[in-house]
Amino acid sequence: MGRLSAGPADPLSTDRGVKSSPSPGAEGPVLLAAGIDWITCSASNPAHVDLLQLAGERICIAAAAAGNDLRPWLWKGYEGLTCGGASVGRRADGSLVRLSSDYAAVNWSVVHKFSDNVSRCDLAVTVRLGPEANPAGEAYSRPADNLPSRRGRHVQRATHIQTWTEGETTYLGSRQSARFGRLYNKGLESKREEYRDCWRWEVEYKGATAKAIAGEVAKCGSEGEAVLAYVWDTFATWGVPPMWGLGATVPPALVIRTPTDEERRLAWLYAQVRPAVARLVAAGRRDAVLSALGLD
Repeated sequence: MGRLSAGPADPLSTDRGVKSSPSPGAEGPVLLAAGIDWITCSASNPAHVDLLQLAGERICIAAAAAGNDLRPWLWKGYEGLTCGGASVGRRADGSLVRLSSDYAAVNWSVVHKFSDNVSRCDLAVTVRLGPEANPAGEAYSRPADNLPSRRGRHVQRATHIQTWTEGETTYLGSRQSARFGRLYNKGLESKREEYRDCWRWEVEYKGATAKAIAGEVAKCGSEGEAVLAYVWDTFATWGVPPMWGLGATVPPALVIRTPTDEERRLAWLYAQVRPAVARLVAAGRRDAVLSALGLD
């Protein structure tokens, strides 16, 4: 990957050493995915407003067909639709699309093509580590004197949170700043087997920086390489370079789909309702159960 251009996105100061092919059987951290995890973009140019809105509506309709609820959406004066991880709206000065998770990973370049501005863009790298690894705790405990001293670049704030259900998370920077970092246990946060022993490095870019980052990633020949480089460099300037290191390989395109609304309801029925139904049926109340469920 060539060096990305200067500007609000910042130039890449070093060659990350990322490669375009994975290294089967290599020991150590395993890169699972690298991509865009959130994008909020808008259009005010009359030539783009309808195109962006149409693209957003098509994504919402596809999400509904996959088993998600299609609902009205109101946000900051925008009025439209929301479904799954996609939202689209319009107001007097233009249209807006907001995508998250796998909806952003798959569709971000389509909506970005029709946008005039990007107000938020999140880059995420997911890495599988050993079961005993705790990079969030290590990042928070790093001595303050190890932080870079370049004016305006070093992190001013670090917050560490630990819960029984979601493990440990370290936040770097301020939520109101142009760059805000999160490092957390993706396996515990998602409760999904696909993310077992996985940790997520995320950088949330806002304002002019978000627009510049999205533009640079869109121009780059390899989205994965660009995301790896930007996330690594941003955490490194905060004094906590990611442990996946300079020799990281770009993972093949991998998108782990978010469960749909229908799938979540079925999972809830299986876990919460099925045991009660089984007990009632065993007690000879099958017809009553069917009537209560509206299945008689």
